[in-house]
Amino acid sequence: SQAEQAKQKAIYDLSRQIIHDIRSPLTALSVLMNHLNDPSVDSRYLIEDIINRIRKITVDLSPNKQDWDSEEMSLESISAIVKNFVDEKRMEYQNYPELKIETSIAFGLFATLNRFQLRRILSNLFNNSVEAMKGNGSIQLQLIEESKSVKIYLKDTGPGIAVDLADKIFTDGFTTKKHNNSGIGLFFAKREILRYGGTLDIDKTYKNGASLCISLPKSETPDHFPTNLKIQRGCEVFVVDDDKTIHNTWQERSEFSTGQFEAKFYYDFSFIRNHNPIVKSPNSLYLIDYNIVGERRNGIDFIRDSGLVSQAVLITNQYDDPEIIQRCIDLGIKLLPKNIISLIPILVSRD
Repeated sequence: SQAEQAKQKAIYDLSRQIIHDIRSPLTALSVLMNHLNDPSVDSRYLIEDIINRIRKITVDLSPNKQDWDSEEMSLESISAIVKNFVDEKRMEYQNYPELKIETSIAFGLFATLNRFQLRRILSNLFNNSVEAMKGNGSIQLQLIEESKSVKIYLKDTGPGIAVDLADKIFTDGFTTKKHNNSGIGLFFAKREILRYGGTLDIDKTYKNGASLCISLPKSETPDHFPTNLKIQRGCEVFVVDDDKTIHNTWQERSEFSTGQFEAKFYYDFSFIRNHNPIVKSPNSLYLIDYNIVGERRNGIDFIRDSGLVSQAVLITNQYDDPEIIQRCIDLGIKLLPKNIISLIPILVSRD
């Protein structure tokens, strides 16, 4: 019957989606297991992100979930989403020596969407490019800001998309793959992007491979998000994080090596016992992790209890946790995703 056929198609589509969703994070996770002792790899936030994605898949598979086409949307940091996505893909395709991944990610861009679905779409587009190039070539991923929109460009050096296929590839059920077609497809991707009020287009004039663009309506930056870090020349910057790779990331910032301010690095809150931040360093900046191993207080409690609300920024992988966001809003604490600390502008002033 027609109803039975529709049911079977829904089950088939769901199984394809699950295979696609799980394959990428599991591959990245297996690679990460070989780098847990490598100080150059920030394994923790990638593992946390992968766990959250797999957890989301289990929620989607819950028998209580009713509507597959009305995923909840919220205000999201596109910069953090794209940076996380790129980091995972670099890990997933680490064993592809002929694959070059180039990125340019603008800082501080926000849009209203479902971040899991956007990650799903980006993963599908990226994997399509890798497959088209047979793992040998270059993929460029750019996140740029325009006056009213946020745009994500994905370009590859593969064979490109034939002109006669360019208008067909967004059709439901259309594929150029003969075997093992487990992706979610451009039909779903375009439908989802349209739901956000955006567009997904192919540049038919691009001659060096395939070029796709996701355009999303730009949202206002939330008040709890820092658009930059302002540091007074000659002052101190305290970085408190139990992860050495985070210390390294800050130290790799050129601003930290100019000698214009003094940077101090700690792994816990013990330094505060012999240091009164308000009396001794009224203009200092405190970059505080949310979860510190061995500490009873989290970063928010530490900032509040130490009277550092106006001087501190909370740096965390849990930047999208509604409870953490609300506490930061209530207390007036700035909240920065940990995975984009390499992107935030640092302004050093004389005053």
